[in-house]
Amino acid sequence: MDMPFRGIVLPVLAMGLLFAGCEGSTMMTHTFHNRTADTLVIQAHFDSLPWYDTVEVVLPPQELHTLYTYDMWGKCHDCFGLDVPMNWVDTLELSTHAWLDYPDDGDWTTETDEGLSWIRFDHTLNIGVADVE
Repeated sequence: MDMPFRGIVLPVLAMGLLFAGCEGSTMMTHTFHNRTADTLVIQAHFDSLPWYDTVEVVLPPQELHTLYTYDMWGKCHDCFGLDVPMNWVDTLELSTHAWLDYPDDGDWTTETDEGLSWIRFDHTLNIGVADVE
């Protein structure tokens, strides 16, 4: 390889990798936390998500399970409701129990973590003994 050519290609390649690494991302998760003494089986039916339609989650007592429900390149600025957990959940069915108090947005805990080029919305549903029978 000719030395002047190498002197141009390597800096251009390095800049390309730098800019590709700065693209950033937007991510959303839904976590189910079983705070009961029983194993729960949840059928989570999602709406308008690229990866999931229906997912079965088996939750042993005191365990949690996280679903990575949305991921896209680039940081969203108008995040089209990613901060609201039930915008993306159509139905939560219990196979082994019944809901005493069907979850709504107020039952979820949402944590938003944001950097210069990324943002993440983590939604957690704590399911306790007062929620299921």
